[in-house]
Amino acid sequence: MRLLRLTLTNFKGIKHFTLEPNGDDISIYGDNATGKTTLADAMSWLLFGKDSRGNAQFEIKTMGPDGEALHGLEHTVEGVFDYDFKNITLKKAYKEVWTNKRGAAERTWTGHTTDHFVNGVPVREKEYQERIKEIAAEEIFRLLTSPSYFAEQLHWTDRRKALLEICEGVTDQEVIAAHAELAALTAVLADHTPEERMKIVKASMKEISEKLQQIPVRIDEASKRFAGVSPIDQGEQVDIAKKAQAELAAVQERIAVAGTAGELGELKKQLAEAEAAVLDIENKHRQSIAEAAKDKESALQRLSDQMFVLSEQLRKVKADYELKCQERPTDNRKQLQTEIDRFKAEYYEVYAWTYSPENKICQACGQAIPEADNAEEEFNKRRATRLEEIQTEGKKLKAQYDAFEETVKAETKRIADESAVLAEQVAKIEAEIDEAEAQRADMTKAIAAARSRPVNDYPGYLDAVEHVAAIKRSIADARAGKDSAEIERLGREKDRLDGVISRARERIATAKMMKENDERIAALADEEKRMALERGELQKEKDLLEALERKKAAMLEESINKKFQMVRFRLFKDLVNGALDPCCEVTVDGVPYSSGLNNGARINAGLDIIRTLAEHYGVSMPVIVDNAESITQLLPMEGIQVIRLVVSPEHKELTVN
Repeated sequence: MRLLRLTLTNFKGIKHFTLEPNGDDISIYGDNATGKTTLADAMSWLLFGKDSRGNAQFEIKTMGPDGEALHGLEHTVEGVFDYDFKNITLKKAYKEVWTNKRGAAERTWTGHTTDHFVNGVPVREKEYQERIKEIAAEEIFRLLTSPSYFAEQLHWTDRRKALLEICEGVTDQEVIAAHAELAALTAVLADHTPEERMKIVKASMKEISEKLQQIPVRIDEASKRFAGVSPIDQGEQVDIAKKAQAELAAVQERIAVAGTAGELGELKKQLAEAEAAVLDIENKHRQSIAEAAKDKESALQRLSDQMFVLSEQLRKVKADYELKCQERPTDNRKQLQTEIDRFKAEYYEVYAWTYSPENKICQACGQAIPEADNAEEEFNKRRATRLEEIQTEGKKLKAQYDAFEETVKAETKRIADESAVLAEQVAKIEAEIDEAEAQRADMTKAIAAARSRPVNDYPGYLDAVEHVAAIKRSIADARAGKDSAEIERLGREKDRLDGVISRARERIATAKMMKENDERIAALADEEKRMALERGELQKEKDLLEALERKKAAMLEESINKKFQMVRFRLFKDLVNGALDPCCEVTVDGVPYSSGLNNGARINAGLDIIRTLAEHYGVSMPVIVDNAESITQLLPMEGIQVIRLVVSPEHKELTVN
């Protein structure tokens, strides 16, 4: 696309100026504040409603000496472009809206309006924008018209994205095929991307490293567990235990013979039988209590379950009731009444309009009244049309208001009825809970009474207890008349042998634990070696993945940079930890665009970028080079129109060359 003509009228500080490059490269000279940048702003506003920096909020109006905008002017920009071998004329007119309010002698400024034209035909703003989008989107327009936009205003991620779009791309398989040392990655990347595999490797290495840090601690803890404990011969302790068990069996047999001989043995037998009888009575007593309380406890459990269900029902119904009490019907009557009042006021205002030949602005539409014989008739027709429109809209709003009023009444009644039903449910459930609570209290008392019945009340229990006591007295009398020295000696021997067996068993257990502990230490040492080897393999894989990333980055940069004549792009930067971080830095001869590059080199770098992007997008735009005086030789832009804005102190007015 080429600019053929650009006409500004009352735009910013320019009263009227026509630029006619006719599609050719031109230079525009002027001192500071003569309007060079205004030309760029005008073309940007004509196309996208923004200034050349992309700001939508900027002052278009011409300012007076007092710094206030001059009123009553129409601010227009018209551009004629050659696009696809056809001329297209775009025009925008920004003007103030003045209206006569009822009872006011003078018109009042009430806002602005912007008219849009394509090839002289008035169109809606949306249609206007669609026609421009057919040529190029706003972002592409800015990329292709401003040498500084790509490197200075576009975020680095968007710069990177744009470059990757114009590059054929470099696949992982291509990088691996070009570097034999990366061949091992072919199998590794069969099911994952390099980024995914790197995450897996790093996560695995982190997990292994954490485990490796714990293994020496665990080995140290295990080594200290039996520190200072002398080695134990487990087989020897087993032999000691077996010998002591054999001796103990012989002693126990002799004690049994001595303890059950004669009268004493018979009494002990009777005692055992009597104690068993007492125990049987106690068991029967407990069983009778359990059977007596069983039915009551089942009933109590049912009451508890019933109360839980009722409590849950009560909680839910109360929650529903509270929500229902807070519910309010949707009521838009206030907003509708405000609209109705506004239409009434407007109706009375329009009704009061009167025709006056001296008034050149139509009160009905705010436009200039054409010079014609039927001007008054036309005014009355427009006034009647507007009154009819207001009445129609007012009736619609009144119908909506009445419908809302009926709906609000119905909703209010529904909410009240539903709230009453929920309140009744709450009262009913609370009464049921109170009744169940009373029943549960009675049942709990009955269970406690049943369980508190003493065993002494059970038939035959006291007699059985007395029988046990009588036998014990008889045993005591029998023992008092016998020599128990042998029994006491055998008892002491039994205790000694029990101690020998116990100590032997403890040492056997200790020996087993010491053996298991040694095996655990050996297993931890083996695990440490295995995990160290595994981490080493993962490190090798990580190194290969990093090498793949670096070589791919280098190939990607090379693929992109060969599309440009002078600029080179750095798409990755090295981090302190050795990793690569994505970026997008523009450089010229190794000098970063953002620091150290002079203004002339920046302009040519921007032109180089525009040239490649224009080829990629398949469209060219007029390139506006601001501050062009800072460079003596522009980069050749074959097939692309270049408009130079040159600061020249000797040119006090805009001069085109």
